[in-house]
Amino acid sequence: GYFKGAKLFHKPSYQTNHIYPTNFDLTLLPKNIDWRTQGVVSAVKSQGGCGSCWAFASTAVIESHLAINTNKLFDLSPQQIATCTPNPLECGGQCNCQGSTAELAFDYVASSTGLYDEFQLPYTEYYGVESKCELPSDKPKATISGYVKLEENNYEQLMYSVATFGPIAVSVDASSWHSYSSGIFNGCD
Repeated sequence: GYFKGAKLFHKPSYQTNHIYPTNFDLTLLPKNIDWRTQGVVSAVKSQGGCGSCWAFASTAVIESHLAINTNKLFDLSPQQIATCTPNPLECGGQCNCQGSTAELAFDYVASSTGLYDEFQLPYTEYYGVESKCELPSDKPKATISGYVKLEENNYEQLMYSVATFGPIAVSVDASSWHSYSSGIFNGCD
């Protein structure tokens, strides 16, 4: 659900800067961290035959950071992000089941009235049949004011951020390995 070239077009509206420590010693981080054991990660969900991985990843990150900050874990609606996130420049895809980016999803949630619960707006695109954005009349469950985008391909920032702040959405162009099933993949240049 994510295609190369997305970063060339989208200019984030709600992206905030974060200063990472320089020359941070990664050996100071925990050897492992499992945010599931902290009770801040919801159950695994299935996008089915829809290229909405970007919506599921974005929703999961918002759920986790909401839980980290409030001690309440909600199942939020990937359907809302998939169907309601505008993507006029087709960054990362054409939106909905045709792919997009976490940055667009975060911008959408930050600029909207908020994100609904899964039970308020259930996922209906499992079989790849897209629907229109139709929001419930009741109040959304969560909102965000912005997000931080890590430097691309920066292992140290990723390790530090996951260990220090929580779960992160990572986007990759899987067009050359979307059918990967096992073993060591060596198809990258």
